[in-house]
Amino acid sequence: MEQNSPETHGPQNTSTMSTGQPVEPTAMPGGQMPASMPPATAGAPQKRGGKGRLLLIIGVAVVAIAIIGIIVSVITQKKPASKSTSSDSGLVIERPGYSNVADNGSADPFGLTQVSTGKVVSYQGQNIIQACSVLTLQNIRDAGFLTSSSSATGPTTRTFFDGVGAGSIIKGSDLGVPFDQDTNSCIYKLEGTGSASVSLYQSSYVNMDSVNTEIHSSYDAQPDSNGFKVYLYHDTTGRALKNSNLYMVTGNGIAAQVIINTPTADTSGRDKLMNIITTNMAKALSTPTPLLNFTYKSPIFTGSSLNACDLTDNLIVKSLFNKDASPLVDESEANSIGLVVSSASGKKYNYTESSCTRRTPAETYLDASTVRVDVNTYETLDGAKELMAFDRSGSPFSKNIQNLPTTVGDESFFGDVATSDNCLVFRKGRAIVYVTFNLARGSGSPPASARIQVLTPIAQYILANKMKDFQ
Repeated sequence: MEQNSPETHGPQNTSTMSTGQPVEPTAMPGGQMPASMPPATAGAPQKRGGKGRLLLIIGVAVVAIAIIGIIVSVITQKKPASKSTSSDSGLVIERPGYSNVADNGSADPFGLTQVSTGKVVSYQGQNIIQACSVLTLQNIRDAGFLTSSSSATGPTTRTFFDGVGAGSIIKGSDLGVPFDQDTNSCIYKLEGTGSASVSLYQSSYVNMDSVNTEIHSSYDAQPDSNGFKVYLYHDTTGRALKNSNLYMVTGNGIAAQVIINTPTADTSGRDKLMNIITTNMAKALSTPTPLLNFTYKSPIFTGSSLNACDLTDNLIVKSLFNKDASPLVDESEANSIGLVVSSASGKKYNYTESSCTRRTPAETYLDASTVRVDVNTYETLDGAKELMAFDRSGSPFSKNIQNLPTTVGDESFFGDVATSDNCLVFRKGRAIVYVTFNLARGSGSPPASARIQVLTPIAQYILANKMKDFQ
């Protein structure tokens, strides 16, 4: 049984927190960027839709699944393997249906779970039906499927409303429904191959005429399900995914696009999952559904873990780009508790990964300026210390590393790390946090000095306001 060593571990005005008072991140007086940093401006709106978009959806699904597989493969290849020994006792849990998951650095494939926040999020007066509440992790398992056992972020992703972003959504045209990352969506990768996803459409944030455009272009009516009209995409090009169904579901003023791609040709699991989805949609219409948050819970990870979206907010986006954040936020989670072996000590540590990206309002994700936060939480302090040291100087993928003028947290640095370039990296106790940003396309890329200048107060703000109670 192989384990991960830390070769690619990690994402992949000076204020202090000594007073314990709230600290606001301010890039420059008035919230302006340094003169060396180009302004963040959105690119030209792009029209999308029709059959071309439907083919693209299927193509993107193929590519997305392939990319996730490549990422996991690359991570595994970059981490020298070591067979499991008796020292793994207490670090790995074998779950029914999975085999040798520790070979890919997984310690518990059921580590990710969902918990209710008790909060119903609304947008423009309409209660939001969250896509990951219409299709939950448990729903996937109840339909007989195994979720991916990957311990790297990516297998579970969503774009959702959390009530934090104060900006507005650009609905787009009636030529086609938005892409997953431009709307309320939820995607789960299945073990081996396959995935299941839901994009949920409501009139407050989607041009609902686009749903009719999609249906009339390439869908055939199917039997109703739990009071909803169901349509199945008919492929006339021969490009459809094998063992895949693409549905459109409409009724009672809402709609959903559902893509189910399963490891085998057996349709029973797909049919069961569709029934679960429409049942949940009907329940959500009759009873407002609280937002579900992703968290990690396992007998082998007893400490608290951090969710990256809890570390970001509207103020951070506004301080960087002088604009409110979009109401939509992007989250990526691993499905498993991770297992990594330190090259420094040879010890093995359990950890969790979480990633979150907030953006400025734009018609498409590519036209937005974004700030991304990744956080790795370790079961032990020693694990965080050793992996922080590896990120700084031991990894072949860490480049252009430099110290900060002011230390953030217990220790910090700036540079390129395994998952993202131009990161400000800091550690507080058991957690390592990675913060970076990108301007909208066509706006250029600021130099490291400018990035350090604006990211340092943001990291201090996160420490003082988002992590003050973390142990």
